[in-house]
Amino acid sequence: FSIEDNGITFVDIPKAWAYNEDNEEVIDHKVIILTATDTVSVFISNMATYSFDASFVLPVESLGSEYIIQSDQQSISDNASHCTQETSAFVIIAVEDDTEVEIRPAVRTMTGHAAGIAYTISMSAGETYSVRSNNSSEEWRDLSGSTVFARNGKKIAVFNGNTITRIPGNALNGRDHIFEQALPIDSCGRRFVITSSQ
Repeated sequence: FSIEDNGITFVDIPKAWAYNEDNEEVIDHKVIILTATDTVSVFISNMATYSFDASFVLPVESLGSEYIIQSDQQSISDNASHCTQETSAFVIIAVEDDTEVEIRPAVRTMTGHAAGIAYTISMSAGETYSVRSNNSSEEWRDLSGSTVFARNGKKIAVFNGNTITRIPGNALNGRDHIFEQALPIDSCGRRFVITSSQ
């Protein structure tokens, strides 16, 4: 497709191409590769019934090899039908072949990887790997602080957030998913400028 100067184009992505539920911690191919002939900025949004969030998308040149996951304190619902869905999560996307990724989850994962114990996966370009926190009402379920590290300087993309949560966690209603693309460690700094709209 073509975009005029300063123009915007929307591309609908079929749910089957991107949906990761019930597919935790297995290698998959839920990725779209976008290549442009000139510089563009890319944003993605995810819409579901009563739920919406959006994120910028980093170009491959801005990706790194090491990330720290940032999600949110995971609410534990008083509604049994929501309880198993309310988890924090992240997705890794390989952009190079022969990518060895070390994952050290901050809490126990959905499939039983222990908190603080690193494990390694092997990925090829275009492959994805989704991780969700455990969904036990008895355990802490925030994956914030988990580390993701691609060996040998290989670049990866990482998206992190929550499948469904309440912000603040003690809210009586208003569950929603949140997600954004993670920034690599080498983009971190020490001085920041922040403003408020209030």
